Amino acid sequence: MGKYSVMIVEDEKQASEHICKIIQRRLLDFQVANIAENGQEALAIIKNEQPDVVVTDIHMPLMNGVELISHITEIYPEVLSIVISGYQDFDSVKGALTNGSLDYVLKPISPAKIEKAFSSLQKKLEKLYEEKQNQLLIQLSRNLPISIKNREKYFPEDSFYLAIKRSGSLPSRFFRTFSVSQVANIDKLMILSGRDDQESIYLIPTKHISYLQFKNLIKEQLHTETFSTIIFRKETFHLTQFYPTLMEMINFLDYTVTIGYSQEREYSSGFSAKFSFPPIQKLLDRAELYLRENRFADFKDDLSMTMREWGEAKRPQLWVENAIRELFRSTLKGSRNSNFDFNYNFMLDNIFQGTETLDELEHKILDLFAGIFRIEYGTFEKFDCPTFFQQVITYLKKHCTDKISMSDLCAIFGISQTHMNMLFKKYAQTTFIKYLLNTRMEKAIDLMKTSENLQIKDIAVLSGFNDQFYFSKLFHKEFGKTPSEYAQNKRLEGKTT
Repeated sequence: MGKYSVMIVEDEKQASEHICKIIQRRLLDFQVANIAENGQEALAIIKNEQPDVVVTDIHMPLMNGVELISHITEIYPEVLSIVISGYQDFDSVKGALTNGSLDYVLKPISPAKIEKAFSSLQKKLEKLYEEKQNQLLIQLSRNLPISIKNREKYFPEDSFYLAIKRSGSLPSRFFRTFSVSQVANIDKLMILSGRDDQESIYLIPTKHISYLQFKNLIKEQLHTETFSTIIFRKETFHLTQFYPTLMEMINFLDYTVTIGYSQEREYSSGFSAKFSFPPIQKLLDRAELYLRENRFADFKDDLSMTMREWGEAKRPQLWVENAIRELFRSTLKGSRNSNFDFNYNFMLDNIFQGTETLDELEHKILDLFAGIFRIEYGTFEKFDCPTFFQQVITYLKKHCTDKISMSDLCAIFGISQTHMNMLFKKYAQTTFIKYLLNTRMEKAIDLMKTSENLQIKDIAVLSGFNDQFYFSKLFHKEFGKTPSEYAQNKRLEGKTT
């Protein structure tokens, strides 16, 4: 920031020169830009120059200080004022303060009095400049012009560094518009709001900071638990190029974000927003074959493997989105739903927007396709029957002591977690977790009855519980006795009989 400009309005030359010398020698952040001898002359200069501060005497010909401040307050509210007067003019000073002057200095004028008035004024000026800078940045970010005078006054620096940080995945493509609505300031660093609360734009003049210092300063602002993408621009730019430069970097960011991976990239001008798409026609051909032959499990297995390959290759989010949408179009060519394109694309967009890991993305996509198979192809009916669920139960009882999860079970039987949960609630009136725990508990009781020499810790492990204390806690909650008490009672019953 340059020095704040000051206009002195005083009809006595000796007095104005005295004030000038005090400002020049004692106030390093201010400089006298203009001197006027009366209020009329001052208003004419203010119209063209608009200084930051007007220091005016009360008694002057043509237009006095009180009238001048009244006009300034009405026409130029951003210009601040200081009144200089004698004790006998205190009533006039009160009138000036009422009309908008921020402070006053009583004669005789001394450096200490001037310094005190300007000190309180400077804090107000800093806030005004910050607010004005923020307003102008918002205008520039919307590709709206600002005057050369305003740009040179509030942004006197010639060049800037720029960076964009995004936490998590890209915003919804249905609402992927850009409009800055908020600007914060930390020292000389300006932080602008992005397309949503997950995105921030950083701008700083290059005059007093190196590129490396700028990067470190940005990293100090990062506090995120999810993956993030940071784009730095090493090439400096003039503020007149703020909008096109910002749009280029946002475009580059969109083509960079990769779900599940944090990365730091450097942008160079001339980036071409194009992907080199490897052919996915083979995937489309296989998908068409699977659907034609009702091999829905094979379709999902193939897609799952393909998505993992994309993850290992660190395909950007937009690349994966386009590939999945191509698969959607192929899968839904004969859809019975006239709104399929919008409905499924909207659901797909929500999936990508809120996903933070590749595994999460894979499960969500497979669940969505499972829903498509059921709605568009009527395939879930063959799963939604007691016979199919009995196969699930038989497998679960046989492998209950293994380390098995819901996702493992779904992968084995080729249905989504949503549908598997529905089957347990419908046919077992419980959840998968509760059913598995009950099955393991039945295994433990059977071991207590048939293996008298086994210790409780061995029974816990053999029935699928790796933690003896957790097993004992669950057992007591279920039967009102500890495993040891229960086993002893069963042994006594056996001897009695």
